[in-house]
Amino acid sequence: LTHLGDILYMGSVAVGPDHRDRYLVLFPTTLLMLSVSQRMSAFIYEGKLPLTGISINKLEDTESYKNAFEIAGPMIERIVAVCQTKEDQQAWVDTIRQQIRSVRLSSPSPTVRPQPPPHNSMVRGSNIGRPWSVSCLRPSPPLRFRDDKSSRNFKKTSERGFDEDAQILRVIEAYCTSAKTRYTVNSALLDPPPLLIAEEEKIIEEDSRENQTGVQEKSLVDTVYALKDEVKALRYKMSSVSHQLEEERMARNQLQTVVHNLLMASSHT
Repeated sequence: LTHLGDILYMGSVAVGPDHRDRYLVLFPTTLLMLSVSQRMSAFIYEGKLPLTGISINKLEDTESYKNAFEIAGPMIERIVAVCQTKEDQQAWVDTIRQQIRSVRLSSPSPTVRPQPPPHNSMVRGSNIGRPWSVSCLRPSPPLRFRDDKSSRNFKKTSERGFDEDAQILRVIEAYCTSAKTRYTVNSALLDPPPLLIAEEEKIIEEDSRENQTGVQEKSLVDTVYALKDEVKALRYKMSSVSHQLEEERMARNQLQTVVHNLLMASSHT
């Protein structure tokens, strides 16, 4: 990070057809791409692109993506980055284009070299890429003996570099913390409701028998079956009551007819 210079611009974008979250960090001559570890505790190096070998194009909105721009170049595959708003899209395009012009004016004949992927970087002892954390900034032991004078000069340079790296890391970690907060809120909103196991769920209900009230504990399954039986009994009672009402209505109509006939007969006599 010391050799890359100061951070000019940075922010989060979505990359690829599956919209993977990535952090783009713009340095004076390099565009760095980072991702966040699953625990949101560190950044993972994804690659870097020299500004002398890339171009930025603003893309029109389509069904696949909106607020997007592309990063293209002769030595890299086309990268489509999707921003959250139109303002972010325009800011990224303007800032990177302006910095590309500045770099090309300052270095007329740049040499474009393809950047190796992270897993092929020169790491001794292991080929597995590790997440970038604060421990990566710790000084490593010297590989060969140095005299006192060179050791003192190296120590001063290292301390100054560590201070600059620590400042850059604090800025990046601040963005990581805000992203972690958004991720926590979104994951809490998307969490499924707790699963209920009917056999294990218990229900406490009051049982009134012979003028005595007691408390009884039943499982959810037993309660459901008991309610089903009660509903069935209520339906039978309702059907019986309806049948009785219909018989009473018919008897009342017959009685009304008999009374009417008697009244008619008595009036004629």
